[in-house]
Amino acid sequence: MILLASKWKQRSRDDAGFTLVEMLVVVAILALLAAMVATRWSGVHHNAVAESTRSQLQFVDQHLRQFARSRNHPCLLTFDLEKSRVGKQHSVDEQDRPQWETLGTGVRLDAIRLGAEKPTSRHVEIPVDVNGQTPTYGLHVVGPGKRETWLLFAGVSGQMTELNDQRSWNAAFELLQPPSL
Repeated sequence: MILLASKWKQRSRDDAGFTLVEMLVVVAILALLAAMVATRWSGVHHNAVAESTRSQLQFVDQHLRQFARSRNHPCLLTFDLEKSRVGKQHSVDEQDRPQWETLGTGVRLDAIRLGAEKPTSRHVEIPVDVNGQTPTYGLHVVGPGKRETWLLFAGVSGQMTELNDQRSWNAAFELLQPPSL
């Protein structure tokens, strides 16, 4: 043991640097740590963007409902699926243009359901009546990292519900269809 210690001391005095293998091990460990941090950060970022998008959509919906009730004036909630943006139109006049809000970076409005129907247009207008009510509608939002969110907005109350999957989303809308005779 003493012999090994004396050889180590002798080696360290003669050769004070690191070997190539030691340097490669340190670089590999740092690369693994950096990859773990980047992966963790990307998940946190995707969750934050998804939450921000949900909040933004809920705010626009509630804003127009409140505006219609307070002014006793119908409005339009407009979705442009092509450009993934939502518009507030405080009047139903054709000359009044929507005030557009874009959603977060990497967020795409994929589909919309309006009551029992599936609009085929990529530009959908949802009327907000003087009582602040709309038809029940749903949005399929795809965020960064291909994170999918299915939202359901209740027509009378404006309550937003996030559903777990597309099957649940479709089942909720099937309940809105009138029974067939």
